[in-house]
Amino acid sequence: MTLPDKRTGRIRISRDVDAAIRNNAPVVAFEWPKEDASIGKTHIARELEAAIVEGGAISAPIVIVDKQVRIGLSSEQLDELTRCGSPQKFQATDIHKLSNFDGFAAPTAGATHMLASKVGIGTVAVGAIGGVHRSHKELLDVSSDIFLFSRYSGCVVCSGVKPFLDIPNTLEMLEALCVSLVGWQTNHLPTYWSSPSSIGLQSRSDDLAELARYANTQDSFGSGSALLVANPIPKGSEIANSILAPLIEQVEREVAESQALGRDLTPRIVARLEDSLGDDLKKASRSLLLSNAILASQLAVARCLPSESTA
Repeated sequence: MTLPDKRTGRIRISRDVDAAIRNNAPVVAFEWPKEDASIGKTHIARELEAAIVEGGAISAPIVIVDKQVRIGLSSEQLDELTRCGSPQKFQATDIHKLSNFDGFAAPTAGATHMLASKVGIGTVAVGAIGGVHRSHKELLDVSSDIFLFSRYSGCVVCSGVKPFLDIPNTLEMLEALCVSLVGWQTNHLPTYWSSPSSIGLQSRSDDLAELARYANTQDSFGSGSALLVANPIPKGSEIANSILAPLIEQVEREVAESQALGRDLTPRIVARLEDSLGDDLKKASRSLLLSNAILASQLAVARCLPSESTA
């Protein structure tokens, strides 16, 4: 007998994901990726799902479709959405508009984590997190991601902080909000498409069982905040900082002239970088997203092992 999807208000959870949550099986929620990260004919969302399943976890993409939050998709639903092109971005502050939303949207990294945490999914794979913009001295522009990570528990595998942000102040704010950050096999903060920065991290892990203990220990204390796992982009896929840094400065000047503010700022910057870097940026994005999905899947499995196995 085929069981129906579980519906809770405006959240609809696929039967596979719901069963896995109830049985404490490994589940990985993932941020729906931009179509621009796809290479060839296979949509990157398909590749992310395959990577998570291959790692031993149940895949739970999170999207907004026609007035509903969908957590987990059937193969047919996934195929249908991959043909819809790039979705709108959906922030936590957009939740009140859900009842009037007809279309396809993808929650931001922080909103994906929030929705996953609300239904009991403790491991999430995203791209990179938002933070404090460099223009904060003129206008306090801070991503809501940071506050969502401070309010909802779980483990978020990411590629560090977006490189066009004020990274030192982003880290200061994470610390002030009690959001833990651990480097995966690195002592330095990853910055999305490029090699890890020169900014040191307070915590590092090189062992999956140890990382699972970190995540489970944090959850067991009920701190209510996330553990961020900063996973560097795979070597050979990164964009050299000597290329990226001056380009970001140039793009920021151009965007400043357009007076883009708030939630319009990051999409403008990313779009200009995509125009300038083309396939190089697309390949870097695909590589880091797949790496994060693989690590998140392995971590979700390790977190479900008996406690003595990770002691």
